[in-house]
Amino acid sequence: MSSAADVVVSPTEAPAPIFRFRIIPQLDTYPWAVRFAQTIPGKILLLVLAAAGFYACRGDWRVFTVILAATTLLPQYRRQIVMASTILYTVYLTWTSWFGSFAGQSNNGALMGTEGFAFTMFFVAVTFALAWMLFSLASKYRRSLLGKRPILVLLSGFFVFLVIASWLPMSNHLRDIVFLSLTVFGGYIWYIGYSLLDLKSQSPDPFWRQASTYRPMWSINATPYGKGAAYWRRIEAADAEQLAITQLKGLKLLAWTLLLRIMYGPLQYTLQGSLSIPSVPELLGRTRYNVPYHWYTGWESLVAAFLLDILTMSITGHFLISIFRLAGFRALRSTYRPLESRTVAEFWNRYYYYFKELLAEFFFYPTYMRYFKRWRRFRMVAATFAAAFLGNMIFHFTRDLMFVRTQGLWNALISFQVYAFYCLVLATAISISQLRHRQDHPPRGWLRDQLWPVFCVAGFYCVLHVFDTTDRSMGIGVYFRFLGHIFNMFT
Repeated sequence: MSSAADVVVSPTEAPAPIFRFRIIPQLDTYPWAVRFAQTIPGKILLLVLAAAGFYACRGDWRVFTVILAATTLLPQYRRQIVMASTILYTVYLTWTSWFGSFAGQSNNGALMGTEGFAFTMFFVAVTFALAWMLFSLASKYRRSLLGKRPILVLLSGFFVFLVIASWLPMSNHLRDIVFLSLTVFGGYIWYIGYSLLDLKSQSPDPFWRQASTYRPMWSINATPYGKGAAYWRRIEAADAEQLAITQLKGLKLLAWTLLLRIMYGPLQYTLQGSLSIPSVPELLGRTRYNVPYHWYTGWESLVAAFLLDILTMSITGHFLISIFRLAGFRALRSTYRPLESRTVAEFWNRYYYYFKELLAEFFFYPTYMRYFKRWRRFRMVAATFAAAFLGNMIFHFTRDLMFVRTQGLWNALISFQVYAFYCLVLATAISISQLRHRQDHPPRGWLRDQLWPVFCVAGFYCVLHVFDTTDRSMGIGVYFRFLGHIFNMFT
């Protein structure tokens, strides 16, 4: 897999040129700013600015501010504070999911209000207990199958229970409870996997530190932002100067989040309001029912959706990683200038870094290190398909288990055909990109060396973006008809 060395956050970056214009100043490179951020007034000012940024982004800004104030003023207790905040924020998110303003929109089956909240909290506690049991057993019996192949055991066990739950006859209420338990555990499964992988390191963290990485306030979805405890140990600020630099980087990233949020509204209004560009799902619906539209309208819709998706990914990732950095961890960005990518593999690395790392850690490296060692090129292809195809599908299938609850296991698998095709094309393209040997050649000009590769890569992902959906309402034939129409192959 391609590396992310170009986006590593380092405290030893060279100071920015004095007269170089930047939209957001590089405060982390100014010695006076770093020194001031280590003082009590500097810490207070930094927290005030961070609180203002949180206020502009989130309704629960007070929660982030209080927790970051604790980690800033008491850095020697950072891990204990993070552990406590992880538990408290888990309770808070669970409460809002069942009693908040959007509770009625969630597909939680027949479970309602207090019952759903109680069962969810119970299953979260059971998940942490199971994680501790797996961690302890894998640590004690390192020569067992669990100790040697922890991810294989974890995923196999999960899918065995999923198959049993989908086939056993039971009442609707009991089925809702069972699938709620699987959904809760599925939301933590990759975090638990990182803990089990950490046992292979020389000095793994104890379980309470592992548990503090389980969906903290900067990693609230199924993808672990910041990976696991092993990564946390490498990026944690070791002294006051590193903490100041890291927090200034976090504040700068939070400012970028606000700037992108300001850009998003006018851009969306211009594309979908002033220009009246329809959405891709709307055009897919027209394609499904043979409602005519111009072929160039499809391209307008596709390009608009692609640009808005990249902007959304950047806003979400920048905000979460800014919290991570403000807490004292020198984390990499999740999205870093994907439109500058010159290869398909590079774009995948830049677009959603932590998801790419998840697939690399759990699927690419195990396959690459264990199989097909005599066939170097096939070894790379097999490992890439294990990650971008198999791992990608497994991740999204375990994330959306309510489809299994409502449609049944077999129908849920059949309805996954669109995203499966997306994974197949993506894995093939990344494999070709990695196997290509770019020979040195004399400069051919900015157009051929810079603009053309970037245009080709962005164009490929823009077209592939049609299939980057987990919507189960339409078959894959509708998507092919849509592509055929916008390429003007048929009406």
